[in-house]
Amino acid sequence: MKNERRGFNKPPLFKGVRYNYWKQRMIAFFESCHIDMLDVVENGNNIPYYDNLNEPPRGRWNDEQKQRHLLNSKAMNSTMCPLSEEEYTKVHSFKSTKEIWDTLIISYEGFTKVKPNKIGLFTC
Repeated sequence: MKNERRGFNKPPLFKGVRYNYWKQRMIAFFESCHIDMLDVVENGNNIPYYDNLNEPPRGRWNDEQKQRHLLNSKAMNSTMCPLSEEEYTKVHSFKSTKEIWDTLIISYEGFTKVKPNKIGLFTC
């Protein structure tokens, strides 16, 4: 049983091909990890801010803020680890999984003729 569980908790690899297949598998992976993880991935809101858009010290975060940040960290790890080196270089500097997710969507969804132009935007 131990070997079965190990394969179940591993995110699918992404090497820049078959994006829609990978995306659907990642959605299933996020949902299997935590009920709110996909919400953090798709909608962000994982870093708390004061009204003046400054981030409060982590020691002042409430439990909900800590939980959302933790979910983002786990989702970010789950999203970046299965990326090939080429895909990783496009998103490695982002601080939220939403930024990574949105960049991959822009890069790989849409018409085939548009994709090379979209991908070029992120490699400049």
